[in-house]
Parts: sequence; structure tokens; C-alpha cells
Amino acid sequence: MHLIEYYLRLLDQIKEVNTVVPIRLSRVSSILTCTDRNAKKVLAKLAEVGWITWTPGRGRGRISTIRLHISRHDLLMDQAKQVATSQTIDDALGFLHRFSVPHTELQQFFDWLMTDMTRTEASIHTTSKDQIILPSYRSFTSLSPLHVHRRSENHVMKHLYNCLVRYDERTEQFLPDLAHHWHVQNNNKQWTFYLRKDVPFHSGKEMTAKDVRESLLQHVRIKESPYHWAFKDMDTIETLSRYVVRITFESSQPHLLHIAASLGAAITPVERSSLPVGTGPFEVKSFTDKKFIMHAFSKHFHTRPLLDMVGMFFYPELYHYPSARHFNEKDVPLNFYHYPYYERVDERLESYEKVDRGSKLLTLNMNTGTLANNDLLREAICHLLPVSSLLERYQGKRFSKAERMVHEFEKDTFARNETRGARLLQQSKYSGETLQLHTYAGAGNEADAQLILDYLFNHGIRIRLRVFPYDHFHREHAGADLLLGENLFLESPLFTYMMAFLSCQSILNTHLPEDILRDVNQALQSTDALNKLLHIERNLLSQYTHVHLYRLTQYAFYPKNLHGVEMNTLGWVDYRKLWYDIGE
Repeated sequence: MHLIEYYLRLLDQIKEVNTVVPIRLSRVSSILTCTDRNAKKVLAKLAEVGWITWTPGRGRGRISTIRLHISRHDLLMDQAKQVATSQTIDDALGFLHRFSVPHTELQQFFDWLMTDMTRTEASIHTTSKDQIILPSYRSFTSLSPLHVHRRSENHVMKHLYNCLVRYDERTEQFLPDLAHHWHVQNNNKQWTFYLRKDVPFHSGKEMTAKDVRESLLQHVRIKESPYHWAFKDMDTIETLSRYVVRITFESSQPHLLHIAASLGAAITPVERSSLPVGTGPFEVKSFTDKKFIMHAFSKHFHTRPLLDMVGMFFYPELYHYPSARHFNEKDVPLNFYHYPYYERVDERLESYEKVDRGSKLLTLNMNTGTLANNDLLREAICHLLPVSSLLERYQGKRFSKAERMVHEFEKDTFARNETRGARLLQQSKYSGETLQLHTYAGAGNEADAQLILDYLFNHGIRIRLRVFPYDHFHREHAGADLLLGENLFLESPLFTYMMAFLSCQSILNTHLPEDILRDVNQALQSTDALNKLLHIERNLLSQYTHVHLYRLTQYAFYPKNLHGVEMNTLGWVDYRKLWYDIGE
């Protein structure tokens, strides 16, 4: 038994703190369920750490006394703070949960996390005031484009890496990035990229054609890469010189620049490193489960960011208790907030909001299982889904229902009809088979999935829900009847469709049959690919293969003298454009 447990046993029986209480040694032994000899040892240790004062009774008729110095609340909070500082925040929360600490006390611990601990950690890494420090409920699964395709990770990776080219959303044009020039030959099968010279990685090494070659080849070797589909038809990739790369494909690739502007073409050095290394405007200084710190990369080949540092501190309890107090006390370094923490900001902060161009997506398995060959059951589920209940439940945190992958292409609205859904369910001859619904932890998926499960159960559809960590989700979801997750809007509408249909980390791709995937690949051979993909999407919707549930409203709250705040396609603020006006 741990010393703290002995103390809590005494406290449960004696109940009084800072009061001298007479007690016999035999009574102490009974409370601690040990011998008198061992009780003396425990009392000595408790006195040594300062939790009690024990005065043994000496002589006939004299009773010993004990004085407890610390309340249960203070003891558990102090111990949890020590665990959070010396181990991890998760360990500290586990400690508090082990002792069944009530919600109100968990909130107090969480307030400490958001103040003293954060201020101490931040002061270690920063001295400049040109910084933003923000909270988040989770750390990053990975910061390698080879392993992850997720909103937060993609956003940060765009600040760490450069790609061969970049896409200008305003002009819808491709512009130079690491490649200053390119040309295409042989019916879009052969692409040659000419690289900038003297572009340094964060490590100090110069970026060359060998790094480009290795970065792209890794997506071919690693079939689990979210961009494996983009390079699997690559025939050869040659380094014609230190700064020239030629890529030849087996088939025509008229839309390769969309890939070259994506994280699939983020260039990393051949040499491996313990921290993510790229050529981007920010470089990683610290990456743990507690915090992520990146500094402006002063040697960036484009333009150095105007900020000096961006810090993120991770608090898992934010996911369950987003209303933590003390976010805005004057001595707290946190000064920037994204959804869902906007409830804690006050009039000292400016606000910015924008409707997300991505959506929450539910897919229905067209390959195997109960839904694959039961068109009526799929249609019934689509009519019975509680989309309006999702919107009502989340009110200001959700914006509106979504109908298509890209908002601009939404014209026809699917008219959900609960009565029609019930009739279709009866016609489908569904006989109570349990459907498997898989999702991953975070992004509100657990609550959304539970609401879907409960609502469909009320209509007689049995569903078993499984929630996976994100890095396990894509290894476990192939046989699920239903998948729930985010569908991200990416660099362009066309690339958004390309990734949704073809990436192995897309839940839509997982549930599409091979003939549909062949149609998608054939469409990408055309210069009119976007219209062809829109036609495929319409056909899939008419077969009830997937449902877009809603689009989020994304938020940012920030100091009044912070300028350049605007959201990118991922719904996060572009840190490269932020700067402080010290005159305000």
C-alpha cells in the first residue's frame, strides 16, 4: 500500500485536520490493518514527509496523540501536480481518477494546468513576446506525411515543410515553391522539376534532388501512406543533376501538380532525425505529449515568419471539460484559442470565425457485410439519420448540414423523411443483424456516433460502436458496416475529391467497390476530371453510399493587437501571416 493510501485511511476515520486527536496505537493499527510494529513505521514515514505530527503516549495511562496536517483535497492536488511535472499529464489525471476525485476538484487541477504549469513550461522555451501560445486537447499522432492525414497534423506540417509547388486558392494557379520551374512531356507521363539552389533544411543541410527522390519514393514503399495512390504508377524517378528531378509514370498524369502542391510532395532530408525536419518557415524545437514548440526558421528561402514562436500545450481534459476557468488571467501566457474553447474568452480578445469547407462524414460499406447488397436498408438509414438532432445538440458549435463533399457544388438537397425511412426499413427485410460502426477518438466523433447509435436503435436498427485511437483506426476499419470521421477540404476542390476517393486513409475510399475506384482513376486521365468526379459523386449519393452530416464553424480568439488572422482551407489560422502591432 502506498503512503498516501495509509494517510487517507487515517483521514477517513479521524476526519479532522489541524486538530490534536487522542488515539491509541492499537486503534491506528486497526485503521491501517497492520501490526503495531508496522503501524509505528508508517507513522514515522508520514511524520517525515510532514503530513502528520505523532506524539506517542509514554507512561501508564497516557494516550498517544495525532494531528493530521493536510486535507484530502490538498493532498491529492499536490500529488497530482508532482506527477504532472515529473511524468505526464495523463499519469496525473489517472492518479486523480484512481482516487475518485469529483468533477469540481478535477476542474481545479485543470485550472492549475492552464496557469502555473503552462507559464513555467512556456518561460523555459521563449523570451520573445512575438509568439502565440494555445491549448489543445490532444498531441499529434505523427508529423510525417507518410503516416497521417488529419486536420491538426496537416495544418502543422504545412508550417514545417515545403512542397515542389504551391497552389494559390485565390487565382487557382500553381506557383513555384521548392521547384522554381517545371515542364511536362509525353502526354503528361513525364514531368521534370528544376529545384531552387541553396535551400536549407532545418538541420542546415542543403535540399537537393536526392532528397526529393527519396521523399517521393517513400510513398511508393509504404502502402499505408495516405499518398501511396498518387505515386504507385510511377515508373522511374531520376536525379538528372543536383537540382533537377525527372518523374516518369506508366499512365498520363495531367493533374500531377495538384499532388506536387500537397503534403504528398513535402520534401524531407534523406537523413533521419528524432524531430520532424523540413525546409518550412517554422522548425520544431520540442515535440512531446505535453507540448509542441516551433520557432521561426530564420533561413527560410521565401520569407521568415513575423512571429518568433508558436507553442501548443496539450490538455486531454479539454476534450471533456472545455469550460476550464482562468484562461485569461493576466499572468497566463495562453493568448490564442481555437474551437471548442471559445466559451472561455472575454472582451479583451478579438474573434474570427469561418464555416469549415470540410464536413463530418458517415460512409456505408458497399463491399462486404449486411449493407453491401441491401439498397433499401442503406436508403432507410440515410433517411433515419438524426442530422437535425446533431445540429440542434451542438447549436453554435455546428453550422449547417452538408450535402456534398465541396460546399460550392451543393445544389440539390436530400429531403430526409423519417416516415419514408421507416417504411424502407420494413421493406428491406432487415432482421435485426448488428451493424458495426467504427470511428476514431476526437473531433467529437464519440458523441456523434453515440447519437447516431441511439437514434437508429430507436428505429430498430442494432449497432455496435467501436472507438479506436486514430493510428489504429485505419488498420481496423475495413470490415465495419459504417465509418464515421472527418472529410477534409484540401488545397483545391479537385484534390479534395482525389484524396477522398483514393487515399487509404479516407473512410469513403475504404467502402467503395473496385469498379468505382477504376472509374475514378479513369476520370483522372481526363482534363475535365473535376466534372467527371462530380458525376461519380452524384451517382454514389443516389446509391446511398455516404452521408455528409454537417459543417463546423471554426473559431479563433486572439489579442486585439495581433494582425493577419485568417483561416486556411483546414479551418486553422495560418501562423506565417501573424504579426503584433506594439503601438496598439
